[in-house]
Amino acid sequence: MTVMHQPNPDLLLDYAAGSLDEGLSLFVASHLALCPESRRTVAKAEAIGGALIEDLEPDPLKSTSLDQVLERLDESTHDSAEPLETHSNDLDSDIPSPLNHYLDASLDALPWRRLGPGVQQVDVIPLKDDRRVSLLKIAPGVAIPEHGHHGPERTLILRGSYRDALGEFKRGDVADLDASIEHQPIAGADEACICLVVTDAPVKLKGFWGRFMQPFIRY
Repeated sequence: MTVMHQPNPDLLLDYAAGSLDEGLSLFVASHLALCPESRRTVAKAEAIGGALIEDLEPDPLKSTSLDQVLERLDESTHDSAEPLETHSNDLDSDIPSPLNHYLDASLDALPWRRLGPGVQQVDVIPLKDDRRVSLLKIAPGVAIPEHGHHGPERTLILRGSYRDALGEFKRGDVADLDASIEHQPIAGADEACICLVVTDAPVKLKGFWGRFMQPFIRY
């Protein structure tokens, strides 16, 4: 599997530094289970951070230290690209191992709640303030209403695919969007698209029907 759309590098660095909250940590860990390239990035960031800390005391960091660490990492992080176990039991092979700890059923057997025609949602982590961590399921060929965002929206594809103005997103791909982006994802025709989504605020639905539905949509 080749992951074409990566998360923002800053998100991976924050994960390596241990500075993300539970929802975003779960999101990144689930992506890492599916993406060797991102695992290499995180492994290098963690190793560099460790090397810099070790060199803080008692001697100042040498000017060549970072280059030496990077050179060693090119050789030592090859194994981090090997496939990880994507699920912790036989519940559902589409569930990455970190996410599986939050679910008690397969993706098909979860208590999905209808949001609109062909669109369903289930919460993964209880709502805290405006942050929402949820799974979204879009029926084959169905388009989500065009919408913008009041804050960041991060989406990880677990099953199926969707397409919007930014391209096609498949299993393992991440759409890392900010408040400047408006889009209308359309699920692939072959199967339902199931995504792990982290948002900091409700979406801004566009158009007449979007504004009509807005009071009823928590996503």
